[in-house]
Amino acid sequence: MGYFCYDLLDMYYHGELEASKEYLIHHSLVITAFSIILFSGRLFGLAMIALLVEVQTVFLHLRTMVRLLYGSKNMPKSIDLLINANMICLFLFRHLPVCYLLFYLLVQDVKVPLVLKTFLVGGLTFLEYHNTHLTMAMAKSDGFFGHERQALDEDSCDPLGSVNKGKESSPKSTTSSTRTARKVE
Repeated sequence: MGYFCYDLLDMYYHGELEASKEYLIHHSLVITAFSIILFSGRLFGLAMIALLVEVQTVFLHLRTMVRLLYGSKNMPKSIDLLINANMICLFLFRHLPVCYLLFYLLVQDVKVPLVLKTFLVGGLTFLEYHNTHLTMAMAKSDGFFGHERQALDEDSCDPLGSVNKGKESSPKSTTSSTRTARKVE
């Protein structure tokens, strides 16, 4: 929970909360859900499975750092391996656990109080939406499904979009290859 509290404070301090509504909702849901689980003493197993989602965050940040390092340069094949591994981990650690938890809460009799179950199902549904949005944005940015790989800079490295929306202009392609970088201005 410390990471989510810190990240919210960091977004507030840097004036990014207004443009980061999806992160604000995501972090607030996680903090609330884990607080309820901690204070009620119930569903620790579900919380542990939900924490698998954060394993992929390590790969997400590594991908971002490597992409920032190379910018718009052609990247070596090892970077393609990292990007592909990131997408695999995204499905293994973000989509599968959330879908399993939704199945568990909705289909199996877990004797969870209705109010708590409703909150958890709503939160997990939003989390799956958030993960799907993240997956599609990263797939497009990383050159999957016929898209051109986008070059990242410090402002455009967030897969869900820049927090400085007003300063952005439309992206211009500098290459035609589907897995080579293009500069986002």
